[in-house]
Amino acid sequence: MSNSILIFTGAGASAQFNKPTTKEFKLQLSKKYKDSGLIQSFLDCPGFEDIEHVLESLKDFELSHNSHLMKYLKNATLPGIEQNTGEFFTTLARERDNIKSDIIHDLFSTYKWNESENDKPASKFYGKLFDIVGNYSSKIYVGTTNYDQAIEQACSLSNLKYECIDGFEHYRGDTSIWNGKKFSDEFNGQGKPVYLYKVHGSLNWKNDGSGNIVKNNRDIGYDRGSGLNILIAPTLSPKTAQEKEPYATLLSELQKKLESADICIIIGFSFRDQHISKPFQKFINDGKTFIVISPEGFDNYCDELFNDEKFNSSEARVAWFRKHRSGKKLHFIDKHVGEANNETIFKELDKILKSNSGGIKEEIDSQIIKNYSCDITFDELEDDNPERAKMNALKSAEKVFELIRSKSNRIIEIDIPGRGIGYEFQNKEGVVRITKPSIPHHSKLENCQFAQMHIETSNYDLLSKILNENSLMYWDFKWELSQELDVVNLIPKIKELTGKNPFSSSTSHNGDLVGGNASYSLVSTEGVKVATTISGTKNGANHISITCINRKPKKGFYTAHQNFSPGKIMSILFGEATYIEIKNLVDRSTEEPE
Repeated sequence: MSNSILIFTGAGASAQFNKPTTKEFKLQLSKKYKDSGLIQSFLDCPGFEDIEHVLESLKDFELSHNSHLMKYLKNATLPGIEQNTGEFFTTLARERDNIKSDIIHDLFSTYKWNESENDKPASKFYGKLFDIVGNYSSKIYVGTTNYDQAIEQACSLSNLKYECIDGFEHYRGDTSIWNGKKFSDEFNGQGKPVYLYKVHGSLNWKNDGSGNIVKNNRDIGYDRGSGLNILIAPTLSPKTAQEKEPYATLLSELQKKLESADICIIIGFSFRDQHISKPFQKFINDGKTFIVISPEGFDNYCDELFNDEKFNSSEARVAWFRKHRSGKKLHFIDKHVGEANNETIFKELDKILKSNSGGIKEEIDSQIIKNYSCDITFDELEDDNPERAKMNALKSAEKVFELIRSKSNRIIEIDIPGRGIGYEFQNKEGVVRITKPSIPHHSKLENCQFAQMHIETSNYDLLSKILNENSLMYWDFKWELSQELDVVNLIPKIKELTGKNPFSSSTSHNGDLVGGNASYSLVSTEGVKVATTISGTKNGANHISITCINRKPKKGFYTAHQNFSPGKIMSILFGEATYIEIKNLVDRSTEEPE
């Protein structure tokens, strides 16, 4: 089965776009409010490592659960506040909402997306990341706690190579409306879908006041006091807002994708959000591949993901990890993402994914091709007289047949499976088997103006030479695999992974695939329709073929066997190539030779 890969990003992933981490954001606010009394005291409180600790304390106070707050404040003096704790709490009760509102307002302005500054690096980073992941996964899934539009913008700038599915559908103008069912709808776009789960919301989401959740193409800013902004503020405890829409659906969809994923890639996430991190624990304990990209990734993994208390030394952490890692597939890339490190990170990530990859597509790539074959068509379509055209086409085919015969030093009559009587020619360059030229007699071809013959050989160079030297037109190219492939089970898996039904197949009366025969249309455009056929049984011959349905251009499907390969075809069927890439491949394969 092709790998399913889920990417999850935290604040560290967007630091390269000049978006601060939660710790850096707190420091920025401390400088801004250095002479602002209570809010400054709150931000500078010892033990409040980042903005999450600050907002968690405000949340504790709001809920009258002061344990987190008192952990740092009991018997302590806050800078700028008298030691009288009673006076402190009185002031805090009065100013709490203003403090929180000020912080959220600054959060909106700090993480606002700047297109001129942020678009290019975001497009470059996520474009390359998706390209790498797309080599090993049929679909791309991304979860994030970030509020910015890095992923959405990267997709929109990809020239339809990647299309973002985030649970919203277009409503009118620059506005889209929330519809969680979009995640399960069949994808009909041109590019590869990127399913995005923003579990803490986005700066461009809000409640429109009539019960609808809407998204604007631009960040909409903080509407202080209105209650319309639905972004979930960064705190340490589980977010109660995630019981409501859109967050209930987003978190549920993300967890389902994680359960079915084979590989998870974590970028710049601290694991402190327990409602998100718990499913990661099960994923890891199930022995699935877990990759963490962050210089703090190892420490955060040990301290936050599996332990309530931080280790008091690196030696204690390493000793614990030696026992913990048994039976697990863990990889740590200890670098910050960013222009200076991304090339190195991507190389290491690709190496890890390659070492952990497996499944049908890779299995086919490892097969040795036993035989190459193609159907040759000689036509005289420009002749107005069908009968004369038919006979001239047959004469052209016979000339090629005799030419190959004249260059051979050994000729025997053989039975070509599925083709009938043919001849095997051998010379110093190799062996080629050819059926005798004939005019098709199929009922659908009664008025045909062409002749055909079938040619096959295990020598690719010899076949290519015959085709090119004689300017032969061919429309079907087939690879026979020397090792048998379980095609009967392969076809349903392609359908399962891509949702793509074959346009024709061998089925039994109850709809089950039998015989291992199925045809898929790769691309259909004006003038060109290209299909592939996968055929075989558990104990029979196995083939993968590529066909140019309308046999254009007139001189043949010249470079099909060079541009397409079994691995490339399977990659296309698994949805790992965009429509544009397939179209370009077909265009190159049907060009008239110079």
